[in-house]
Amino acid sequence: MKELITRALTGAAYVALALLAGRAGELTTWLLYLPAVVLGTLELQRLLHPQGTGPLAGGTLALSTVLYAALGLAPLIGTVWLAGLVLTPLILLLLLITLALRAGYIQTGPQWMEWIAAPLYVAAPFALLAHLVHMSFGTYTLFLLMLWTNDTGAYLVGRALGRHKLLPKVSPGKTIEGLVGGVALVCGVAAWLGPVLGPERSSSTWIITGLGVALAGTLGDLLESAMKRAAGVKDSGHVLPGHGGILDRFDGLLLAAPTAWALLKVLP
Repeated sequence: MKELITRALTGAAYVALALLAGRAGELTTWLLYLPAVVLGTLELQRLLHPQGTGPLAGGTLALSTVLYAALGLAPLIGTVWLAGLVLTPLILLLLLITLALRAGYIQTGPQWMEWIAAPLYVAAPFALLAHLVHMSFGTYTLFLLMLWTNDTGAYLVGRALGRHKLLPKVSPGKTIEGLVGGVALVCGVAAWLGPVLGPERSSSTWIITGLGVALAGTLGDLLESAMKRAAGVKDSGHVLPGHGGILDRFDGLLLAAPTAWALLKVLP
């Protein structure tokens, strides 16, 4: 019970901060999630290297931070500055590869893949939250509501009706019934609140976006569970009381945010 209360209080604090930051604007939202990008990148490195991070681990963190700045601040700056920011992580990546090869670092190939994967997996999704705020505060709020509804709905429906395991080798607690229940609830929230919070878009757009958020969020949860199992750990970190690490708390968001952003860009 004590752990549940701690988890609920931590979640409530995050909800309040996320909504207040979104109301304040893109820059405040960007600043709010900056520590999450740093800590999430470090957690990912520990999951990928359970025996200790490699000698060029700082390059991964630098790339994540620079990419987060480039993407997250894009709505606030001009085209010339944006081009410069986008080029910066690319130049840094090429420099790191050159230094690694010159030093004879035999793990340059796998390390290069990590330099690419970490910024795309951790930094880019958080940066896109500022873009959702730029679309409108209602869009950002609705995205968060859909994400939270999926998590809560899948858990409650799974506990009440779950009989068939979804992927027991990856996440024993998840059920097919929970997945279906979470998707249905998210689509219901999208159909109900979409016209209220995002009247500039059609109800069908919000329902499709809700479906994408629910499925991508579930996949993100399963992906992080698989990485933890491979690393032999229960949690990715311990910075959030009752939740574990940044990746534990935001695993669904990391795939759901790019999905929502892309759908809202292409759908009417």
